[in-house]
Amino acid sequence: MAGFSEDWVYPEDHPISRQRAEALLRGGLGAYYLKIVQQSCAPIYWYRSVAGGRGNIIANGTITFVRTPSRSFGVTANHVIQDYEALIGSEGLVAQIFRARYEPKIISRSERLDLITLEIPEQVLSNLGKEIVPLSLPRPHDVPQEGRGILLGGYVGQERREVSPSVVEWGMLGAVGVARRVSEKQITWSPDREHHIDVMGFPPLPPHKDLGGISGGPLIALFEKANGQLAYHSLGGVIVEANPQIENVVAIRSEFIRADGTLRHC
Repeated sequence: MAGFSEDWVYPEDHPISRQRAEALLRGGLGAYYLKIVQQSCAPIYWYRSVAGGRGNIIANGTITFVRTPSRSFGVTANHVIQDYEALIGSEGLVAQIFRARYEPKIISRSERLDLITLEIPEQVLSNLGKEIVPLSLPRPHDVPQEGRGILLGGYVGQERREVSPSVVEWGMLGAVGVARRVSEKQITWSPDREHHIDVMGFPPLPPHKDLGGISGGPLIALFEKANGQLAYHSLGGVIVEANPQIENVVAIRSEFIRADGTLRHC
């Protein structure tokens, strides 16, 4: 899905008009943006093994993949891993990232930020069964701004379908929009159904949709240089909350994530 809010002010003297931007999103650009989201994250979930395979999935979150000059790692919301840890010791508990079994190994965590970074072994990445293109952390001068472009996504628990003990169909939220609010700690986004732009036939979100499961997903900040002629992106934040009542998605800014995977506590 994609959209521009009615109270959003288009940047002055931008070489691409608002009408042209909307047309681009309906075309290949919108699909390209959604592919960036899809390739940067995966569902992380857990279940109990039973005779004959996998039992029903207990819960899921989303993990976002990051690559820096120092290392590669995963990041998600701390409460996602806490929910899994609460069940450790119960019989047959198994965690997975998409199709790969995974035992979380923590690099750094912060309950105050609700963030956790995790080591992702190469064997896990090779067994995922999907293409991953990790995101980079923003450069010091790349600061997300209110009213500027963002992408975000994650795997909605209500949309997953357990087809068989070996097959799960995952429903991914993917959105193109603008940052509603940006503070020193958070970036927020809200859906704008009135100005929804059809991207690949995806309908607008139903009112007050439960987006549980997207915690840990990426909020990707879009940047431009050379007066709009060159566009690039980086991880702007990590989703930690999706409130269905006020229809607000909250991400903690990625400035708290260091290149070595440790967290800078606020």
